[in-house]
Amino acid sequence: MKRVLEIEKFRNIGLESKETFVLNNSMKKGEMGNLVILIGENNSGKSNVLDALLAFGSGKIAERDFTELNYDEKYQNPKISLTTKGDDGIYKYKITGKGLEFVECPEKDAYNAPEAIRLQCLKLIDTMRTNFNSGNIHTWDNSLFEFEKILSNNTTVDIITQTFNSLTALTKEIFDYSRRYGHSYIKENITNTCRNNIIIESVLNQRQEYDLSRLDEDYKNRFGIKFFPSIYKYQEKSITTAMLSTSYNQLGQSEFFNELLASIDVKSDLVINTYNSFIKTKNKGILIKLENELNKKLNLVAKRFN
Repeated sequence: MKRVLEIEKFRNIGLESKETFVLNNSMKKGEMGNLVILIGENNSGKSNVLDALLAFGSGKIAERDFTELNYDEKYQNPKISLTTKGDDGIYKYKITGKGLEFVECPEKDAYNAPEAIRLQCLKLIDTMRTNFNSGNIHTWDNSLFEFEKILSNNTTVDIITQTFNSLTALTKEIFDYSRRYGHSYIKENITNTCRNNIIIESVLNQRQEYDLSRLDEDYKNRFGIKFFPSIYKYQEKSITTAMLSTSYNQLGQSEFFNELLASIDVKSDLVINTYNSFIKTKNKGILIKLENELNKKLNLVAKRFN
């Protein structure tokens, strides 16, 4: 079982064929923390891999992520997917420049949204037949008949989603025709069709939300981690000698010591208040106790790095 990130047509990555990055060769607890090293020249795209993973986690690919190296239409739809495949099934989530494209996880088909979408699509077809009656209706009606035939024989969410997208494109074609040739009655009735489109989009969104929540829940139960990765960007800062010392009353203004204490989940106020207590009581045991607690936490951090 392994976890794989696939990137295609994202900035300068995977322009001719998708690039595959194996993140984990094992999903067993204690074995999944592999080290992935990206090696390349400056401006070769190392940071783009991390940005792709960041975009994947947000579920949205921005316009800046579309490649500028080739403006041909086939290059203008970046795709990112994360897949975990094993003997007991596939967990996969894929987004494109057009939005969410694909979700797969065990027990995915437990949700009954496809039937609701199918019925709304049939209702949309009926609305289009009723509202769009013009000299060109024969051509459109043939398309609507084909869509109706598909919906009668298929109930999978992928086929129904494709049919909905085709219906949306046909709606736009009819609207453009009416605007071009001045068929005002078609333009007046376009609202009814758009309203049906909104209903279908709502049902599709419900399906997608269900798929994503089910995917994340199943994945967490199966592997003990979230499906969607978190990205933390490390920014290197130089440390000067002057930054390595401070007084307790200046501790709150020390960026270095505040970052250091935050790394062990300690607030500077705790140290400052402890020193204030020592000044009042002259009890050195208060400082020794705090010192032992801080050293214990710092040693745990040091062991993780070593």
